[in-house]
Amino acid sequence: MNTTYMQRTYWKDDFFKTGSKNIFLYICGESTCNAPESARFWTEVGNLNNAMLYIAEHRYYGESQPRPDWSTPNLKYLSAEQALADLANFVQAKNDELNLKYGYNDWQWVVVGGSYPGALSAWFKFKYPHLVKISWASSGVVHAIKDYNMYDY
Repeated sequence: MNTTYMQRTYWKDDFFKTGSKNIFLYICGESTCNAPESARFWTEVGNLNNAMLYIAEHRYYGESQPRPDWSTPNLKYLSAEQALADLANFVQAKNDELNLKYGYNDWQWVVVGGSYPGALSAWFKFKYPHLVKISWASSGVVHAIKDYNMYDY
């Protein structure tokens, strides 16, 4: 199946300076996304690097609903693999848009996430190294452990 859906995103360019090629992309996880807040550590680092800031909502959370309902057949599209493909599509589309707007390319994407989104950040850098310069993965659990009973111990 080849379909599209509206993925909710936010952006903030308060810190961006023309000539900078730095873009920070915060990956939301298992919740509804909100607009970037200035008092977050990743936004402060973005500020120090004159970066444009984006937030991408994960499919099936918040308003980013790729299927009309959460029936079992539709939940097969709720996967990390699909989420990574969503991020790749977003980055490629933004690259095209920003190349036209600013007249230059070679954007330096930094993908940021913590916990499950941290794992997505690391996996994104591994799977799409041509799209991202840096992965900032806080507490990203990247190796599954079967029957792990020490979680949240």
